[in-house]
Order: sequence, then C-alpha cells, then structure tokens
Amino acid sequence: MTYAMADIHGNYEKYESMLRLINLSDEDELYVLGDAIDRGPEGVRILKDIMERPNVHMLMGNHELMAIEAILAEDEETEWEKMDLWEWNGGAGTYSDLMALSAEERDRIVAFLVNLPASVEIEVNGRKFHLVHGFPADNLADQVWTRPDLSARNPFKDRTLIIGHTPVILLHGATNKALIKYIHELHRCRGHYKIEHAEGFIDIDCGCGSGSPESRLACLRLDDMEEFYV
Repeated sequence: MTYAMADIHGNYEKYESMLRLINLSDEDELYVLGDAIDRGPEGVRILKDIMERPNVHMLMGNHELMAIEAILAEDEETEWEKMDLWEWNGGAGTYSDLMALSAEERDRIVAFLVNLPASVEIEVNGRKFHLVHGFPADNLADQVWTRPDLSARNPFKDRTLIIGHTPVILLHGATNKALIKYIHELHRCRGHYKIEHAEGFIDIDCGCGSGSPESRLACLRLDDMEEFYV
C-alpha cells in the first residue's frame, strides 16, 4: 500500500499513532509531504525516524527550507534574518534540539534536509500522482510556500495533485461568511478537519500543527483513497 501524509509539525505521538493505525509494514510506502518539524516539540525525533525507514520518503516543506536557510546562511546578517523568520514560524525548539546533537549527527540531519526533493511523481495501481508541499511551480520557494484557493487548477492533465501546507480550513476562508459556515458545520456535526478533495487538487493538511480541537493528522491511502485521522 502507498500512503501520503503532510505537516506533522513535531507531533511525534500523532505520527507514531498514525503509523500504528495504518499498520505500516516494510512492504508499504509512505510519502511525507514536508513540514515534519517546528511548532511541536519533537520534530528532530520525527526526522530521525524517517531517516531510518527506507520505505518512508520525505519532501521539502517550507519549514525544512527555513531551517536550511538559517543554519547554512553565508553571513551573519543573512543568518539573523533567516533565524528570525524561522523562529517566528515556530522553529526555535527545532533549532535548540539540533544544536544539542553532536556535530556529526547534526550534519547528517542537515544533509538529509538539503537533499529533500521538492516534488515527486508516482504511480499507484495505474493512477499517476504529483506530490508537492505547497503547489506546483517552477522554483523551490513557490513550490513550498504557495497556498492555493479552492478554484486553483491542476496544471497536470494526467496526474492527481496532492498537496499539504495549506490547512484545509484556510481553503474555506475566502470570505468571513464562508469561514463561519464551514466552522458552524464542523461544530454542528461535532466533526474535525478532513482531507479536502477540491476540483484541482487534494489537500491533506488537516491542521496538525495548529493545536485547535478540530485539527488532526491526516493520512491518505493512494491505492483506494481511504482516509485516516489521528
């Protein structure tokens, strides 16, 4: 089986619970669409786990890109600028955990992050998928930072587009009225954020990094499109 997950944001407990829920075996493949780190307390632990699993494949997210740009800044002025951006976005804990490691282990993790692909294309049961953190683009920054709206079109005619990065609630916030309606419906049904199957893409970021009661870590099985939530 082949699975897609995104935006774990340091929530190792939810990550581990999801692996148990889907019963991930050595024969399965899991794609993590970026943002394994920051906000939550155990992003580095998640990275270490992913690095040890040959059947778990990770993509670059904007939080991984911020980490790389801060750690590998070439001059002091750029370093401060990049560190401010990273810390403002919840990276302080990740930075502290990385600095607590031995130089050898830290370098190994940074090298892993540097070499993350921005996107990947796979085929499952004859169906083609394009996986990317933010949205397809011709440069890395836009691939990890772009947030689409519900009307965004899939630029690929023969591939299903799967993204993370944009919590599904933001897709319903084009107007206050739309956002209120979405939240009201959640509360009425005592539900939670769910994977968004828009016309042009599938968004699997269900707000795990937000800490709201409705947020979940989501996982999508690409073989049959079954959804899993923790």
